Amino acid sequence: MKVSIEAESQNEFDLKRADLIFRLAGDFYDVDIVKAERESNVEFQDELFDHFNKRFEMVLGEIKKEILKVIK
Repeated sequence: MKVSIEAESQNEFDLKRADLIFRLAGDFYDVDIVKAERESNVEFQDELFDHFNKRFEMVLGEIKKEILKVIK
């Protein structure tokens, strides 16, 4: 079975998710929907951003040094 779902936003999809699950299951299956707690990825994203931002600043600093050598 293939299902295609169109939604204007993730929020719209999330609001209709339970109804969608019940409609797909039909009368044949008993469905209990339990909302699982999800861990936040924000901390990891912040760490990742900081890591690459530091590397970017370091590379940018090296480029500036090389440019100053050429200018002098």
